[in-house]
Amino acid sequence: MQSLLAAWMLAVWLFLAAAVAQVFVMSNGHWMIRYTLMNLLFVPLIAAQAHELFWMLAFSATLGAFTIDCLRYMRRDQGQSNANNQCRPSFSIGGVLYVTACASGALIVMHNTPALDVRAWSSLAVLAVATVAAILFTFYIHHSKFSIASRIAIACGFGSILAVPASLLDWLLFSLYSDLGWPPNFSMWTFGAAGAARPVFHPEWLWFPVFIMITVGLLLWLMSFTMSWRLSRVGITALLSILIAPPMAITLQLINVPEFPENPVKENAYADLAQLSASIANSDFDTASTQFGAWYLIPPQRLRAVFTEIDPALEQLCEQLERPVFAPIDMTWEEMPLEDNSRFRTAVKALLARGRLRLVSGNPNSAVDDYLSAVQLGMRISNDGLIVQALVSRAFTSHALWEICNQRKQFDNNSRNKLIAELLNISKQHTSVEKTFLLNRISMMREGWHSHLWVLLAEYAGGPTTGLTREHFQGMLQHERTMFELLACELAIYGYVNKNGSLPQSLDDLVPDFLPRVPVDGFAADGASLVYVVAGDSFVLYSVGADQVDNRGRPTELPGYTPDAKGDLSLYGVFENSR
Repeated sequence: MQSLLAAWMLAVWLFLAAAVAQVFVMSNGHWMIRYTLMNLLFVPLIAAQAHELFWMLAFSATLGAFTIDCLRYMRRDQGQSNANNQCRPSFSIGGVLYVTACASGALIVMHNTPALDVRAWSSLAVLAVATVAAILFTFYIHHSKFSIASRIAIACGFGSILAVPASLLDWLLFSLYSDLGWPPNFSMWTFGAAGAARPVFHPEWLWFPVFIMITVGLLLWLMSFTMSWRLSRVGITALLSILIAPPMAITLQLINVPEFPENPVKENAYADLAQLSASIANSDFDTASTQFGAWYLIPPQRLRAVFTEIDPALEQLCEQLERPVFAPIDMTWEEMPLEDNSRFRTAVKALLARGRLRLVSGNPNSAVDDYLSAVQLGMRISNDGLIVQALVSRAFTSHALWEICNQRKQFDNNSRNKLIAELLNISKQHTSVEKTFLLNRISMMREGWHSHLWVLLAEYAGGPTTGLTREHFQGMLQHERTMFELLACELAIYGYVNKNGSLPQSLDDLVPDFLPRVPVDGFAADGASLVYVVAGDSFVLYSVGADQVDNRGRPTELPGYTPDAKGDLSLYGVFENSR
């Protein structure tokens, strides 16, 4: 299937190139040169407007086919045709290719989506509308006696205007039946990547009517050099393109996109908060631990105001849990692209809050169980191997590691040893980079015909199919593993101090009583251990970082991973103010 689709796409572009070349061969004067220039200019203009590669292929193929149709008419006008080569009232080559593109998209959807979801059905609906429109258009254009310029103008205007109702239909179907209520990330003219899922107006969307006007204006300007001007079908087509497309696009842009639906639990969240406050005030930690699930539904300011009167430490915890530390993506949790993020986020925060309560109430062993459960839950999100899930996993795990780091001096020997063993074990639970990218590719291809076709085209052209390279993703995994190693090692150092009353002189002194092995620096090329330096009554523990250069503990400028970061990696550099 993939090879056939790649061959079909290559044939489309070769067909278009042959059509343009044929125009060059037949050109015998300045009129034909301008005609060729007009075709060459329209293809990139249309391609620049239609970000979806499916539409780029379909429009370009249609335009190329109309070029050949125009040549046939010119041959007939020049007396070089006969009854056999005259254009018959049937499908043009462009119409056939357009229908073929739509059918290919439908096959891709059905082939890669065993159980057709709402997104797939909406894509199929758009394909059906585009197919019917293409069939009707080809009948209309061949049963009408239009001039050459009129045929080209109508082809371009048809392609431009068709994208608007197609986008609108796709958005309406998806918004009507989807649980999310968001428009799909359908990066066409009306819904650009910058504003596809945000209920605000973006000025860059106005480029859609601007592109339409530029395209039509360029068409009229070129034709004014080649023929006597009159407001015929060409003018009517241009006028319709200018009058219909921009208002329709602006109307779509100003639609109030529905917000993420409110959780019905929020109605009772404030009542739960009152019960939660009473439970904490009465030191009823078991009851309180079951009520932390509503935390994320309450505004942080309201939480802090309530907890300030009860325990300042809880206010600090609330503030910490609202902030991702070394999450590699700059967005709020509500903007995360996974449907289950809110549930995972609630569970992670509830576990961390219950762990803090148990630690305060003098039950460190149970607190460790909660902390480790939060870490495991964060890691579990990435089990499917998808890149976006791996990124979200790092963000959730960072909350758990931050809380453990802040409380690292509060654990007893048994709970500390349990933490160390589990942290070192969890650090190995990562899906390989190759498997992650493979699963991510499969996931993208199952989203619909547009994503599948985009992946195939990107791979066929040798370009990236994700925003992250394998090297960058590998570095992120190394960063996270190193954080686990650093945290486990520092816990072991505090355990050594509690037992012996002094700092260890080297990391080898921690093995085997406090560590099963010497912690490994995930960024060191030779697999060396973490750098440990004793300075009087204090110590410095760090990794050489992404640049693999020992900067004597100087932290990087940013807490997250960047391939070109200069500096060393330490707990104090990532978890700010953790001392």
